[in-house]
Amino acid sequence: MTTTAPSPIVLGPIRTERWDNVLAIDLTPAAPELLIGRGNQLPRASLVVTSAARSIIDGSRAGEKVRTIVVTGTNGDPSLHPGLREISENLVTLRNKWYPRAKLAILSDGRQLENPDVRRALGYYDRPTITMEWGSAKGFTRMTGCKGPELARRVHALAGLEKLHVEINFVRGPVDNTSDAELKGIIKRLVEIRPAAIEILTSTASVSGKRLKPFTPKQMDVLADTLAEATGLKVSLYSESSPV
Repeated sequence: MTTTAPSPIVLGPIRTERWDNVLAIDLTPAAPELLIGRGNQLPRASLVVTSAARSIIDGSRAGEKVRTIVVTGTNGDPSLHPGLREISENLVTLRNKWYPRAKLAILSDGRQLENPDVRRALGYYDRPTITMEWGSAKGFTRMTGCKGPELARRVHALAGLEKLHVEINFVRGPVDNTSDAELKGIIKRLVEIRPAAIEILTSTASVSGKRLKPFTPKQMDVLADTLAEATGLKVSLYSESSPV
């Protein structure tokens, strides 16, 4: 048991289905007292690194098991943090010294993939996990609010990432990405991207404010089998959407 004081930036380690024992580093916590400055309510990179170091070092010394250190964001994508590259570099150093067998992961929506600094930062991770769950420009716009042409740029940017894990939330209702046309489009884009793995989530958390219908476990199994057979890629199915 560690003696580290609770931090809004670091949570865990806790056991999850998707990540095993995970230590989560939140770059966009709901903590208005943690300011970069000029109205930007994000924790300073130095504070993130210090908080993470304290938890990682104390946990390692206490014998806590950590399989994954994951960077996430509860109030915005972690790629929006201007210090992402600095934070990522330091996490690699901390991981290598204190948890050398742990994997480094990051969860991102991919909106900042055209930013060179973000792409360089993603290169530090063993498991950069990025959302790609749209089969058409129309579906992309309905689910994200972004303009349709951005989907092609997003796919092109994803295709150049190494060690990429693609995250898919399948949903249906007013927004639906499981129609034959949408699935065909998703498969086409996955074949183009060729990620290291596909992670399918059963949660509808990625589309807020919508009246979405749940899937049965059997339906999710069918979707997973369909993607695996059509793409030849490794597909995993999880019943949780968050690392924590």
